Amino acid sequence: MPRSSPEVNHSVVVAHYAKLAPKYDKRWDRYSRATLDAALRQIDLDTTDSLLDVACGTGRFAEMIRTLKPSLAITGIDLSPDMIAVAKERIPPGDGVAWYVGPAEALPVEDNAYDVVTCANAFHLVTDPEKSMAELYRVVKPGGSLVLVDWCREYITVHGVLVASRLFGKQYRRIRTREKLKEVVERSGFDVKHIEKFKATWFWGLTCLRAEKLA
Repeated sequence: MPRSSPEVNHSVVVAHYAKLAPKYDKRWDRYSRATLDAALRQIDLDTTDSLLDVACGTGRFAEMIRTLKPSLAITGIDLSPDMIAVAKERIPPGDGVAWYVGPAEALPVEDNAYDVVTCANAFHLVTDPEKSMAELYRVVKPGGSLVLVDWCREYITVHGVLVASRLFGKQYRRIRTREKLKEVVERSGFDVKHIEKFKATWFWGLTCLRAEKLA
């Protein structure tokens, strides 16, 4: 039986990012560039007309993509109203861009709606991984792709973050190895096509995964 912990309380995450939102991009600039570049390399923009970015944060990934393909319709969803507020300043809603506040466990969008769904740097924080992955599967079009970037437990520094968070942190995190992340994704029905680990900085090691929803 799962322990009772901050993992079941979205308010802890919301409060954390309320404080972090105004300075997030500056504080995490190098990390964000490396992780979002990894996600971008897994997306075929020539065949992508619609994209949903789950846990979109300040909208930096949307800005990167729209610079490369201005016609791409992009929706960003994040649990934090403060992060979404920054995203709306970066790219005002309209002209194919939409922003919503909501959890990964209950995405406020239609079924089979997006060519690509992305989730970068956040899956270790979701309260219900199975439900969240089912939601990601639900909103991808048949034949569409999921691109997931998340912390990788195979790196000793990241494993140390996991231990510290369980001992001292307010945000309980599930940090997985590549194999464990692959298992979670495949249980939802996705077919994993690519998975690799990489370093964003000397400290942060991550997994980048691309999977497809069978047509």
